[in-house]
Amino acid sequence: MIKLLILGNTGLDEKNNSTNLRMRKIFEILHYQKECFLNYYKLRDAKLNVPHINYLNKDANSNPIKAFLFLIKVNSKYDLLIAETFNASIAAYLYYLFRRTPFIWRQFGTTFNDDLNFKNYFNPKILLKLLLHKLIASSNGCKAIVCTEDGCANSTLFLDKLKILKNKFYIVKNQRTENINLKKTNCKERQTFNIVQIGRINSWKKIHLVIDVIIDIKKERPDIFELIQFDIIGIIDDKDYEMNLVNNINLYGLENHVFIEQNLQYSEIEEKLHNSDLSISLTAYNPIIESLQNEVPVITYEYGEVNSIFKDCPAVFVLAKNIKKSTNLSNTEENQIKKELKDKLIESFYKREKLHNIGIEGRKFVEKEFPTIEEHSKEIVEIYMKVINAL
Repeated sequence: MIKLLILGNTGLDEKNNSTNLRMRKIFEILHYQKECFLNYYKLRDAKLNVPHINYLNKDANSNPIKAFLFLIKVNSKYDLLIAETFNASIAAYLYYLFRRTPFIWRQFGTTFNDDLNFKNYFNPKILLKLLLHKLIASSNGCKAIVCTEDGCANSTLFLDKLKILKNKFYIVKNQRTENINLKKTNCKERQTFNIVQIGRINSWKKIHLVIDVIIDIKKERPDIFELIQFDIIGIIDDKDYEMNLVNNINLYGLENHVFIEQNLQYSEIEEKLHNSDLSISLTAYNPIIESLQNEVPVITYEYGEVNSIFKDCPAVFVLAKNIKKSTNLSNTEENQIKKELKDKLIESFYKREKLHNIGIEGRKFVEKEFPTIEEHSKEIVEIYMKVINAL
């Protein structure tokens, strides 16, 4: 039996969100079809209780040095480590130096490419992180770097900036959900202009920019504002950020138009989408796919490589194509996003029936271009097994 150690950062639990579903499927295939034994070190809290995953630590700890020190005390020999995220790759690299166990760097979305502008090369923390990226990714211990597409600049970072060999780098398209049960409402049957935002509620999602735009529309176009309903759906990652959103909603009299809804089931999210004219997902990637599957056009901005992914999809409106980063935005860049977003919302308000037709094309695009969870999981596992078989 192949023995694997997962340095896990995906927050496994029983919820039926896209991340959980794909990771559960990958681990099921590895164990039941490929006969892999799975030990799992929790960098992030994981509560999924299944017989084929053996958790090594009770309390999650994301510190890579502590992870390494914990693991070398465990008298186990592994064929391969799978390191989810940069911190995990540090622990895996140290473990490789100590025990010569090879590893795969499994990177999801990353914002590190945003930091690599000229002035930051003189920042000691950024320089150290860059050197570690290069050292770990180029090492003999790192047998592959596997990224999900995520719209972030993964290809730019690893291929262009770090100059990693192409035969070592794999990028896999994110999965779509099969068999969506569409029950779309007719926009002609309601007066409201329904907008939805799906994803974790934190500053990286740029939800505050949408709130600012709605405040501007209230001042400049009260006729449109009166018909706007904006649903913010997700898990609160940052309580202070959420409270700031709530304060602005109340301060500017948006409480009858903007609603924050937490912990909805997937079926409830689908119902919200079926009643929506438009989805806004400024940085969240999977919600773009989920919205399109439910025939809801999406507004995003170019925060990495999203424009190249959706350039042929008529239902994705990419704003601010010159920015190409999701963090460290200047006031000028935020103002550009807000201006283009406001213009697009006002334009879309008058084209709700057209949005419905464009949404149908969006669903067709996703079904053609994106794999199912089963297909996505098998592709990931095939890469893992290719590495294992070459050891």
